[in-house]
Amino acid sequence: MSVVAALGRWNEPNNNVNLVIGSVVSPADVRALLDMLADWGCRDDFIILPDISETLDAPLVENMPAMPDGGTPLQDVADTANSRETLTIGGRFQKDFAGAFLEENFGVRSSVLPLPIGLEHTDLFMSRMEELTGRCLPRKYEAERGRLLDTMADVHKYLAGVRVAVFGDSDIVLGLTRLLREVGAVPAIVATGYISSSFEAEIRAISADPIILCGADFTDIHSHICRGRVDLMLGTSNGKQISQKEHIPLVRVGLPNHDRVGANRQLILGYEGAGRMLDALTNALLEERSR
Repeated sequence: MSVVAALGRWNEPNNNVNLVIGSVVSPADVRALLDMLADWGCRDDFIILPDISETLDAPLVENMPAMPDGGTPLQDVADTANSRETLTIGGRFQKDFAGAFLEENFGVRSSVLPLPIGLEHTDLFMSRMEELTGRCLPRKYEAERGRLLDTMADVHKYLAGVRVAVFGDSDIVLGLTRLLREVGAVPAIVATGYISSSFEAEIRAISADPIILCGADFTDIHSHICRGRVDLMLGTSNGKQISQKEHIPLVRVGLPNHDRVGANRQLILGYEGAGRMLDALTNALLEERSR
């Protein structure tokens, strides 16, 4: 919010939509959102904040610049005050966010959706995009949705009933918990470092079963994993010590990721991202069972 509060200025209405990414996702996720807007034919009608698609995953070139090209131009940040609407994805449990600031100070309508992780939350995002653009979902994403449904049918026989400990950023954890329930897996432990009663309520609305840990550290998570059966861990690389000690497979998702390559290219948003995550979960389980 700070950069918008510092730079936002009244000017001529621009009829744009601010798309604010309220959680820490990967450059690949942001590129997927940019590609989606281009496929919809409305890339120039949206201001993306923050755009880390190139700045945190810059290509290797001769004479590398000290500061990578890309990012959200400062003029665009200033112009968010003149947009017709702000759509924030993620960041739903924060007290202060850019959309609320722009609505209060500049009269820009604001709405907030979950990160588009999994089938239902991606459907919500796509429906909202249809409303904002006045255009139907491009055929490409109808096909991606169909492939995700096919993947869900394929992996259900492996993941149904599997007990998973999910931890990390609250918005990513919320989306992953929803995705697990969509394929019949059991979110046994759901943990985040953030303290929020609304987070707990939303998790309970998805599943009545999990142990929910808010404001948790890894000592808390480890203690609860030791008390019951957990088949898989799903979260950041910070869980690797628990994974190694308890011999539970860890599927790494989100940041930080200190011990594997490719976090900058990990896609979890959208139908395609959900399919890739289900592949990773299933393959981790199958690998463990084959030992």
